[in-house]
Amino acid sequence: MTRRAGRRGMAMLLAIMAVAVVSILATVVASTVLGMSKVARIERAREALGLVAESGVELAIARLAADRKWSGSDRELVPGGSCRIAAKTVGPGNWEITSRAAKDGRECLVCVRVQSLGQKLQITQWQMKHQPSPNPGKKGV
Repeated sequence: MTRRAGRRGMAMLLAIMAVAVVSILATVVASTVLGMSKVARIERAREALGLVAESGVELAIARLAADRKWSGSDRELVPGGSCRIAAKTVGPGNWEITSRAAKDGRECLVCVRVQSLGQKLQITQWQMKHQPSPNPGKKGV
């Protein structure tokens, strides 16, 4: 083997090693980007579900403002989905409203306490919970 052939072999070996390192780095970057996009997609879905549940609460408050004896309904269509809303009296001029939205195995529950101040209704307590749906096979509420 000549000296020139040995250099060519060494250059080829270094080129193969460089390609291997670049391939490994590209795989790591691609995996990271895919993981980040999945997390972002899950977060967007979670936020959308929360907005659907909040819409149900707003609808319930509007109905209570129009009719203080309203007690809720089973299922309501709101922009972006559907939810189950209910209102129950917890004292004179006080109500508890719940709105539950579910989709793709996730659920968002919003519980609100509302107090009557003359003609107006005031929210006194607001709580939102995200959790896995108790019925993961169901696509919506």
